[in-house]
Amino acid sequence: MSEIISLNIPKHPKIAQNIVYFARALRRAGLPIGTGHVIVAVEAVRAIGFSAKKTSTVRFMLAL
Repeated sequence: MSEIISLNIPKHPKIAQNIVYFARALRRAGLPIGTGHVIVAVEAVRAIGFSAKKTSTVRFMLAL
């Protein structure tokens, strides 16, 4: 039986939506990106935080 996983969405839900769109683009390009990869990416962004500052962009890239 499948387990329901609680996903903690970042403060800015648009970021999570953009991660999902990015994952879809990667799938179309032939990369094996699964739902688990998307969940980990969203949770990584939530864990490190995100703002418009340049340092957040660097932290985001490192998290991926």
